Amino acid sequence: MKLTHAFCLAAVLIVPALPAAAATAKAPVVDAGVISGLGARNIGSAAMSGRIAAIAAHLDKGNTVIFVGAASGGVWKSQDGGTSFRPVFDK
Repeated sequence: MKLTHAFCLAAVLIVPALPAAAATAKAPVVDAGVISGLGARNIGSAAMSGRIAAIAAHLDKGNTVIFVGAASGGVWKSQDGGTSFRPVFDK
């Protein structure tokens, strides 16, 4: 069986089941009293901030490598999918 035929067959079998699955899902209930005391706040690094000017990513042997260029200067690299970054040109 050709690969395109397999995808078509899977789509014919799966797509009709999607509306039924969505209809049975219940919307989450949020109690306004629980969150009424919360205020908006910034979450993130307090030591540095800035704008991102460019971003590029690629897979390297199963790991996602990300390069980020800051508007203020500097290029940062992550080899763990964005969990941590290190400067590329700083010594």
